Amino acid sequence: MVNKIYFTIFLCLCCFCTINAQVWPKYYGQQNRREYAVDIIETYDKGYLICGYYSSPDYTQRWGWLIKTDVNGEILWEKILENTGSRFKPYAILQAQDGGILICGTSRHADKNMPIVLKLNACGEKQWCKLFDDSPNNESIAVDIKETETGNIVALVNLFGSIPQETIHLFKLSTDGEVLWRESFATTQNYPNTNLKLGRKLLITNDNKYLISGYGYWEQPWNPGGPMPITSLFIMVNSDGIEEWVLPFGLNEAILGIAEQAIKLNNSTYLGFVSYFTQGIVKPGFALFN
Repeated sequence: MVNKIYFTIFLCLCCFCTINAQVWPKYYGQQNRREYAVDIIETYDKGYLICGYYSSPDYTQRWGWLIKTDVNGEILWEKILENTGSRFKPYAILQAQDGGILICGTSRHADKNMPIVLKLNACGEKQWCKLFDDSPNNESIAVDIKETETGNIVALVNLFGSIPQETIHLFKLSTDGEVLWRESFATTQNYPNTNLKLGRKLLITNDNKYLISGYGYWEQPWNPGGPMPITSLFIMVNSDGIEEWVLPFGLNEAILGIAEQAIKLNNSTYLGFVSYFTQGIVKPGFALFN
């Protein structure tokens, strides 16, 4: 039997007032090709931008893939994102304030994964591309991207510094992709009773600070020198790249898990969404903090 592998998006749209909108499933892609969707956003015209990638059968090549649809999921255009002789994998996509498209991910050259940020115009054509190749290790990844009110770009990058000492970074870029600053956070120098830490999502708050959601391996306070279980992690950074606080959520209560992302409920309260580990089972959970 032929193995059919589809790049699949299923969207249920409950539309009360939008003309021509429907409830629909859509399938994109080709048979016998390994295809994956990684992120999707609604665009200015109520259509969607779907970002993903597909691999060659032997996994030696990997191409980024961008699809623009209308409100009913019909393809308006699609673009292949590639670097010659490399493997490119996108992780997040964002509609820029000027109507363009921002994408972050990783690109592999000569057995080294390097963070990459792309700026496309509204038609998916490349305006600029920045590859950060000066990491001391081989597995760096840009996992999320946001735009400030002034049009600067902030990318959340994992594993760019020494491992496990400096594994969560923010890169702040100008509108043209030039680095304004890059800083590491929750380092083992400042938190010696910890191990590897990774970011998952980035939130720009109403007061222009940066809230990182992720996880780290933290020593339990009542067991010095013992195992370091996985702990949900939230980090607040000001607009100049200065770390304000680090919260290993539920550390004293032995709450194990990964902070997937966070939203701001009001001026003083945040809600984190957590993959919570208990008795060998992963469950959804919430983390409420000020």
